[in-house]
Amino acid sequence: MSGVFAVPNQPAGLPEGWQLFLDSEGRPFYWNNFTRESSWVPPTQSSSSFVDHRDEILPSGWEKKVGAEGRVYYVDHNTQTTSWEHPNRRNSTFSAPSYPTTGLSDSYARSHSSSTPSIPISQSSITGSSIGSYPPSSLSYPSSYQTSSSSSSIQSAPLLAPSLSSVESFGTSALSMSKPTWDVAKENIGCANCNQVFTFIRRRHHCRCCFREFCDTCTTKRSNVPQFNHNTLQRVCDHCYSHLQRKENECLGKLIPYLSLDQKEMSQATKEIFDLLMRHDIGDNSTSKTSIKEDMIDTCGIPPIMDLLSQEKAPKLKSETTTQLLKILSKSAENNLVCDIISKNGGITSLTNLLQTSNTVETRIEIAKIFGHLGQVADNPQQTFTNSPTNTTNNAANVTNQATAEPTTNPKDEIRNSGGLRLLVESLAVSDNDSLLEATSKAIRILILNNEANKRIISDNGLVTMLILLSSQNLKVLEEITSIISELCKTDAYLHNIDDVGGVSALVSLLSNQHSPIHNSTEVLLDVLSSLSTLSGKEAPAKSIAFATNSIQCLLSILQSSLQLGSILEQNNVQQRVVDLILNIFANLSKYSELSSSVNQILLNQGLKTLIQYTTTNGIQSNTQTQILNILFHLISDRTSKDLFRKANGISTLMSITSSGTSNLLLSLAILTKLVDGNAENAISLVDVGGLLVLNDFVVSNESQPDVILQSIYCLNCVVSASEEVVELLPSISSDMVPQLLRLLNSPISDVIPAIIQLLGTMAASNTYRNLIANSSKAQLSTWLDSKNDIVKKSTLRLIGNICSSSSLDDPIREIPSELNLFPLILNLLSSPSPDIQLQATFALKHACRSYNNRESIVRMGGIPSLVGLLRSSNPKIIDGKVRISEILAAFSAEDRFRNTIREAGGIGIFIELLFSEVDLLQKNAIIAMANFAKDESTSEEIIAQGGGLAFISLLSSRDDNTLESCVLAIGHIARVPSSRSSLVSLGAVEPLLAILQKIGASKESTLKASCIWTLTILSSDPGLASSIQGTRSQGLSVLIDLLSTPNATLQHEITFILMNLCDGNSSNWEHIVGLGGIQALLTFLASPILEAQMGASRELLNLIKSQPSSVIQLRDCGAIQLLGDLLHNCPDTEIRGNVVGIIALLSSEATLQDSISKMMKQISPFLSSPRLEVQSSAVRILENLSVGQSSNLQPLLESESLSSLVEFLFSGKDQLIIPASKIICHLSIIENAAEKINSNGGFLGLITLLSHPSEEVREVASLTIGNLVRSSENCRNSIAKEGGMEPFIPLLSSQNPKIVRNTIFIVGALSMNEQFCTKMESEGALPRLIKFLEKSSNGLQPVEEKKLIPTSLLDDGNVPEVTKESIAAHLPSKNENVDIRSTVLRTFANMTCSGGFICFALVRCGIIPILLEMINNDPVDSGIVLPTSDQESASAIIANISTNDQCKATLSEPTFLSMATKSLLKEEYLRGSFIRIIRNLSLNEQNRKIFAENGIHQQIVKLLTQQSKSDLIVDLLWLIQILIFNDEIKQRLIDLGIVPLLSKGIESQSVDIQIASSSTLLSFVCISPKVVSFALADSGGIVPLLGVLTNSEDVHLLLQSLQVLGALVAFEELRSIIRKFLMDDTMKKVVQSSDKTISSYAKRLQSMLGL
Repeated sequence: MSGVFAVPNQPAGLPEGWQLFLDSEGRPFYWNNFTRESSWVPPTQSSSSFVDHRDEILPSGWEKKVGAEGRVYYVDHNTQTTSWEHPNRRNSTFSAPSYPTTGLSDSYARSHSSSTPSIPISQSSITGSSIGSYPPSSLSYPSSYQTSSSSSSIQSAPLLAPSLSSVESFGTSALSMSKPTWDVAKENIGCANCNQVFTFIRRRHHCRCCFREFCDTCTTKRSNVPQFNHNTLQRVCDHCYSHLQRKENECLGKLIPYLSLDQKEMSQATKEIFDLLMRHDIGDNSTSKTSIKEDMIDTCGIPPIMDLLSQEKAPKLKSETTTQLLKILSKSAENNLVCDIISKNGGITSLTNLLQTSNTVETRIEIAKIFGHLGQVADNPQQTFTNSPTNTTNNAANVTNQATAEPTTNPKDEIRNSGGLRLLVESLAVSDNDSLLEATSKAIRILILNNEANKRIISDNGLVTMLILLSSQNLKVLEEITSIISELCKTDAYLHNIDDVGGVSALVSLLSNQHSPIHNSTEVLLDVLSSLSTLSGKEAPAKSIAFATNSIQCLLSILQSSLQLGSILEQNNVQQRVVDLILNIFANLSKYSELSSSVNQILLNQGLKTLIQYTTTNGIQSNTQTQILNILFHLISDRTSKDLFRKANGISTLMSITSSGTSNLLLSLAILTKLVDGNAENAISLVDVGGLLVLNDFVVSNESQPDVILQSIYCLNCVVSASEEVVELLPSISSDMVPQLLRLLNSPISDVIPAIIQLLGTMAASNTYRNLIANSSKAQLSTWLDSKNDIVKKSTLRLIGNICSSSSLDDPIREIPSELNLFPLILNLLSSPSPDIQLQATFALKHACRSYNNRESIVRMGGIPSLVGLLRSSNPKIIDGKVRISEILAAFSAEDRFRNTIREAGGIGIFIELLFSEVDLLQKNAIIAMANFAKDESTSEEIIAQGGGLAFISLLSSRDDNTLESCVLAIGHIARVPSSRSSLVSLGAVEPLLAILQKIGASKESTLKASCIWTLTILSSDPGLASSIQGTRSQGLSVLIDLLSTPNATLQHEITFILMNLCDGNSSNWEHIVGLGGIQALLTFLASPILEAQMGASRELLNLIKSQPSSVIQLRDCGAIQLLGDLLHNCPDTEIRGNVVGIIALLSSEATLQDSISKMMKQISPFLSSPRLEVQSSAVRILENLSVGQSSNLQPLLESESLSSLVEFLFSGKDQLIIPASKIICHLSIIENAAEKINSNGGFLGLITLLSHPSEEVREVASLTIGNLVRSSENCRNSIAKEGGMEPFIPLLSSQNPKIVRNTIFIVGALSMNEQFCTKMESEGALPRLIKFLEKSSNGLQPVEEKKLIPTSLLDDGNVPEVTKESIAAHLPSKNENVDIRSTVLRTFANMTCSGGFICFALVRCGIIPILLEMINNDPVDSGIVLPTSDQESASAIIANISTNDQCKATLSEPTFLSMATKSLLKEEYLRGSFIRIIRNLSLNEQNRKIFAENGIHQQIVKLLTQQSKSDLIVDLLWLIQILIFNDEIKQRLIDLGIVPLLSKGIESQSVDIQIASSSTLLSFVCISPKVVSFALADSGGIVPLLGVLTNSEDVHLLLQSLQVLGALVAFEELRSIIRKFLMDDTMKKVVQSSDKTISSYAKRLQSMLGL
């Protein structure tokens, strides 16, 4: 019989809530899900208009929704379940159509309600997919399908909505609802329920529902069975009766027999079983029996499944069937009894084998789930089911029948022993399927719970895999993995293993990964933090946490986030757990000193503020607060941490905790004590927040606990000792604090008394309380010192020390009255067996000894031996005490009367031992004491004998300057005794002293340096010093010489004294001094007031400079000039002064020193008259160098008395005087007016005399000087000309020295304007010699060796006299020109020929003209010489001058020369002026004019007038034209070439000279050719310019010439009318009335001719 099923594709247009079904005979009918009614007639929209008002209002917590196919369902948010049925109609029935009579089974989700009523429809064979979203061809369920017990969220409708099964899934019929047939061959021999064997009496009966065999006792129930078409009650078993009563028509019992390899329907049966399990899934809390899962037990369905999955049969199954069986088993295993059956039937081994051989993900997933269920059963004891519809006894019997014996092992152990746990770990390692990872990791987590052996397996084999999976993005996987790691961390044995494989780093990385899902799950976060918290309890993992990258920062970030998001979390305990775990990590890390520094640094910089703020968060638990305070306590380690704590408002926070009186009061006080200890800012901050008042209240309050009082006193002590400012505030807090503290001394608490005394001691260090405490406690001090409590003794000694620490010297409180008898007690305590008491006793004595009376009392009581005795102690714990005692004794040693007492007590020996102490302060105090002992000469030998000298010498290697100075002074004091002095020298005291001086250097001033030199001064009187210094490795003599440069005069004197002692009696030591110290040492000796030192130093210095000229630079750098000048002025010894002059002479060659030396010129001048030739030579050399180096020195030298001495030297005959003197006079000769002074002193005559000196150098200088003199002095020139002084110069012109020749020619040039001199030159035949220098083969035409004839300083244009009469190029050399012999000769001839006299003819006779023409026409290629333009200009000027001489004109009138002259007009511009003069002079001859005409001179002239711009050349050309126009040919050609318009243009020129020359030339033309020129002038517009001259010009010559030209023009009638037209009456009136009569006469004549 086939069942009813829904049409897969519902027709369109059905009203909401309607569905189409087919009955068992294939007839369609319609079902209304709202009204629970069926109909054969298709519904219309109107038919669905029925409204049930019960549907309008839903119960509280319900919600109406529509599925994917439009079907309505309802969601109950209260129970988190869904239902197709409206909650208000839960008891309504589903009425089928009247025909057919079959009904429809309502398959609700039983997991939501066990009381859901069944639907009375007979067609109950529906087994396909639900009418929801699943396709009919699929029976698979999503892996996310969960029961209500395992999911906290409501799933979507298709997942939880009630479903009906389609027959299409199983073919034509459903096995669970079909009517089976009897198969006798397969009948069992016993009852399927009670297992009783069938007999003749115990008959076999078949259940009419499942058709299994039962006995009569087990089939007493009767019920309607859907497979039968009649309504007769049928025999059924108890199991079938139960599900039939629940209206569940599907029978699981029918399917179990198919679970066998020989059943072809096995695959279909497994699918139906799984479908039943999924559709009837009910929440299972493992304590209640459920219908279908119970049926699996009752029908003995588990053993067949386990049999199929056994190692022998499993390989024969299809993978799909295997998966279905495992899914059935997994779903069934949610029941504890099922798990027991699996375990007892060897299922674990089978599953493990299957897990090992399977390669499908689904198989592994289901096995992992089964293992998980088995693990849960192991953790939860089996409980009896309640509310079971079947008989409990029978169920127990079934279970007993299915299991042959009780399990002997725990399922977890069996899974491990079978290798299942290892295989699960391997699945995790190789799979990337999220579902498999989720199921496997969950199973592993369950299996390791409460099972150490399983944990060990995971620790040994699975840790690396777990850590790798920490990078997963699957939150569920992360939850399981972190839970596994957390569980492993609960066992100490696995902590190091986790750390070794990188577990700590992996967990920290997971926390710091911002993209990890961990941040969306508080469970994972808590697991990770819990693991890290446990790991941090072990040192190695703790280090890994601390050193992991950003681990502390990450934990801090989570902590801060937890505090900020605490209000958003679902439960506050989650926030609390996160915070507690992180704090526990920090607390554990702080236990290890190796980690505390790095961790604390991060916490201080990044988390301190968070920790402090959280301590006072509302609702914080006391233990959490304690934990934070412990962390804060460990964070405080140095001043930086204390400052950070203050800046984070930590002090005010702690005060709020302290003031609140919580259980953490003592801990907060301890932290405050630590914060203010040694930190003034924190102490003041504590005061600002009222801390003093609170602490005072704790101390004086009767209600305070003893521990609180004690800790408050400790805190007050730290606050007071940290800042004097706080002490001053105490009176404002409590006016009677001291009395209150004294009253507390009667407290029964033993620890309070020393704490109060310690606080009083701290307060006594302040001026505010010192007197009050001293006066209040004096009576008790001795009692406290005599106390048996060592702490009381120590505190009392500290109190006494602070009372005596007043900085005021006259403060009486510093003195301890003798009647108190304290000093004997204190001195006795120096020998106490307690090092701490000894230390405090020394502290008290140190401050007490600051008072004179106290020191007297100690000495009077015999305290010094006690003090010395303590210094003998070798106890390292009282080193500080020994330092204080040594300081006290060092102070005593400063007084003579105490030194003997210390000495008698053996103090010297002890202090000598302390000189070698490694404690710096002990050593320093010993040095001070021994330095004081060394002042006594009587103890010097004793110090040496006991090794004190050697000790002091060894301490000279110290790096402390104070130590060094004390030791040096001590050595100096000891050295005052001669025997001790020798001992010190022999012990090697000299070398370290010199090493100290070498290190200090000469430039640095210090008392240590002075002390070393003072000590060496004392030691220098020992004969062995010299050998000690010479043998030192530090080159002692060099060190002393270097120190001579010290600016301290006293030290210089002492060093000089030392060196003099070294050189005394041995003059060879001077060589060593010079060799080592050089110039600086000699200068120091020069500065010495000792004449012998000055004499030797000056002598050595002079020799040194002579032998080493480079030493001049050193002298310059040492600033020796001032010292030498002072010696010249002040030294009484003539020989020393002479040596100084010699030194200055050598220095004067240095240009940088000449300015300073020039200031000594007056002091040097007297030495020119010295009887010693070398002194004279040195003096004149100084003046020579000064005159050469600086021209500013010349004028003072000229005006001094030195000039007469210099002139005398010219006649001395001694070259060492003549040469420098002549050079000096040479330089003086360029000064203005110097020539007259030199001449007046006879210098000129002396120079003339030197021209015949055998020395070429002297002759050169003399000739140069004479040239300078004759250039600037007329008297000198006349002297040579008149007195026949030319004779010495003539031979010089033939000298082989080009410089002498040049100088001589220069002299000649200077005299060339003197006619008398020129005459002598001609008469004595000097002209040919001069012309020879112009010849091509002469040296004058060769390239010159030097560019300057004389030094540049002598070629000053301002001093060059005017030597030319005309504007020609000839002039004396200037400093800007390249002067050589040729140029000078040319200029000389130019000057000599200016007058045009006989010299011109003499030169022509000597053949100068060809030479000059060759120079003018010089071709550099042919001649190989490039002549300067000035030479060519001078040559052309000479010819121009010669052309003025009538005797020479004939020579120049050669046609060739005239032709060359004509062509030269167009040559270089600098030659045109000379050639215009030449042509003008030669054109006076008519024959020459003809030659000029033939050479086209008219063309040259017109071209030049057109192109020329220089007015002087234009004027010369115009004057030349006036001469040339006397030649008719030239005149006519000029007119033809347009000369008249050019002349007319010249009249309009701005230059008056050109106007005059133009008008004059025009007048000449008009006079010679009146008509032609007049009309040419009129045609060119020249009349108007002439009239313009009459109007504008005031020049008489120009007006006269213009009137004359106009007068010539009016002779022609045609021109008169033009003149009348342009001539203005005012113009005519002006010239007629001119004051010049000639102009007026010509004007009137013109007026008359014009008829005006």
